[in-house]
Amino acid sequence: MSAALQSLAENPSISVYALSKKHGIPESTVRDRIKGRSRDDTVGRPTILTDDEEQALVVYAKYLAAKGFPLTVRAMKALAHEIELKASKARSEPSKFTESGPGQKWWRGFRRRHPDLTLRSPDQLDRERASFSGPGVVFDHFERMEQVLTENKIKDKKPHLIYNVDETGVELSVKVSKVIVPRGSKRSPSRRAGGRDHISVLVCVSAAGQTIPPMVIYNKSFPGGQYTAGGPAGALYSFSESGYIDDDLFEQWFIKSFLQHCHKERPVVLILDQHYSHFSLKVLEAAVSNDIILLGLPPHTTHFLQPLDVGIFAPLKKKWATTIETMQAASHQFRVGKRNFARLFSSVYDEAVTTSIIKSSFAKTGIYPFDEDAIDDRWVGMDTPERPSEPKEDHQGEQSVEQQSAGKTSCPTCNEPCRSCEPLQSPLISRLIPPSLREILIPVTTAPTQRTARRRLTGRVLTDRDVVKEIKQKEEEKKEKEERKAQRKAELAKKREEKDQKEKEKKRKKEEKQAEAKRKLAEKEERKRKRQEQLEARKKRRNEDKENQSQPAPDQGPSVKESRVRKPPSWLKHYDLETEEPMEELEEEG
Repeated sequence: MSAALQSLAENPSISVYALSKKHGIPESTVRDRIKGRSRDDTVGRPTILTDDEEQALVVYAKYLAAKGFPLTVRAMKALAHEIELKASKARSEPSKFTESGPGQKWWRGFRRRHPDLTLRSPDQLDRERASFSGPGVVFDHFERMEQVLTENKIKDKKPHLIYNVDETGVELSVKVSKVIVPRGSKRSPSRRAGGRDHISVLVCVSAAGQTIPPMVIYNKSFPGGQYTAGGPAGALYSFSESGYIDDDLFEQWFIKSFLQHCHKERPVVLILDQHYSHFSLKVLEAAVSNDIILLGLPPHTTHFLQPLDVGIFAPLKKKWATTIETMQAASHQFRVGKRNFARLFSSVYDEAVTTSIIKSSFAKTGIYPFDEDAIDDRWVGMDTPERPSEPKEDHQGEQSVEQQSAGKTSCPTCNEPCRSCEPLQSPLISRLIPPSLREILIPVTTAPTQRTARRRLTGRVLTDRDVVKEIKQKEEEKKEKEERKAQRKAELAKKREEKDQKEKEKKRKKEEKQAEAKRKLAEKEERKRKRQEQLEARKKRRNEDKENQSQPAPDQGPSVKESRVRKPPSWLKHYDLETEEPMEELEEEG
């Protein structure tokens, strides 16, 4: 509108239609402005929230994003609804929003009015990493690194003597980009190009843009066939049960690869995280004997202090994913496995890990060129919770009336002075947010955590004499512990063996008793069977005898005894065979 009025002042004869077309303003708006019916530069209907309320929302959203708690669209709408409800109660009017709150139309208008806010997918951050993202940790790290580089005359002079090493996992089945499917499809199945095997790659680069041959770590075992064909030049290959690196594998890489391929000038600074597998006693002794300085990063800070994590691993994995997608699109029969992994990874590694990317990663982390301000501010202020200021005493040692009254403010939850429940006042709340909205737009209150003494709060030079002595003592304690453990294990094995022998003897006796019982039972059954057979035989003979007695025997002629001639007895002559009476009695009667 200002430009249109300026054009009208320069050329009074220009028509309203021409002004409207030239500056993209409705003709009625230009005419009303010329005739004085409208003097407001605001175009369109008035907003529901006032400019101050919307500006407070913008400031609060930026504040939460800096603290690691970015707002979602739903949360932003809910805050806007609460602000309008409070304002409507103050006006004694109904809310301008509906019961469901602001809609998408309000959000689109709010976003258009505040282009400094945008939407993006959040980067997940662990609480441990967020707790170490503070200015104190960063300051200690750069102070220690500057001391090491300055004492060895490396700072901003010899980038070829500064190295960084770390490992990263490479998945064979990567997440593909969005695909084209018919409209209305609820799902879009996509076949995997690889299996579920996990492979780790140990990468080492220098601030001068040079690389050390990587180490490929397979899970469980080596693949069959010529799995090293076409792999990265000079690479080492090994395997572990899980596919991740351990102290033995890192020791193997440090001695066989790093000491052989790093710059021959000494000393050399190797920056790495403080994972237990990176500083075994053998590695520390080899580093000290070869004048290698191992600089350990603070825990949970590699995502913004380590060059490999800041600028190398992300493009490397992205290039790997796009390569797999391209190969699968070119041939549906394409498969990626442990056997052809080295050949595919070599091409991706050469294209993604370039000299310019390596130098840029070291510059972003402030290592070379050395720059403490190179770290992104979002990592420096994330672990700085708002703290209530302690009441100050005057020269007489007494608190002022305002401070006493502020100190006596009671918590609405506890009904007594409390710092953990009530919102903590901060410069952000007192200066940028209106007092009427301080109950809604409250700052982040992170209570201080109690950290144990065993936890490493800062980085350290791992090749220092004290650290080596400490690691050596821990190794000895670990060895003694393992010996005691082995001794207890042997004792338990001996006791278990004795117990097994007793169990075996007991089992043998039990089996013998069972066998004896079975033998006696078998003999008893055999005797019983024989008796039964005898009884059945006797019963059968009795039945046969009864059958023989009930049937007359057939006439078979005189027997041998009957056919024998026998002499009649002497008394037979005195009887009459017909009358069967004695002969003498018959004579007397006659």
